[in-house]
Amino acid sequence: GLTPDGYPDSSAAGWDKGSIGFHADDGRLFVENGIGEEVSSPCEKGDTIGCLVENSVITFYRQRDAEFYNGDMTEEIRSVPFRFERLCPTVDMQSGGEK
Repeated sequence: GLTPDGYPDSSAAGWDKGSIGFHADDGRLFVENGIGEEVSSPCEKGDTIGCLVENSVITFYRQRDAEFYNGDMTEEIRSVPFRFERLCPTVDMQSGGEK
């Protein structure tokens, strides 16, 4: 996800004002709230998540592990218009047992 500088460590990306985040554990996209919207299935071992910021639009992508899937493994999860200033790339690891 992307969060503003000084974002609280106790909040996941997308849960609070000025932040956005795709959560791989449940496939939900959070845009400045703690509810989120289901936009994809949960990620699996070997999947890679990325985001592109271009012209005030943030697009999240998922690259599935080629070992387990055939064909085009890149999935555009969602593009979101987002007003942002000085956002920082953010990776959260808050659930027990995540690696």
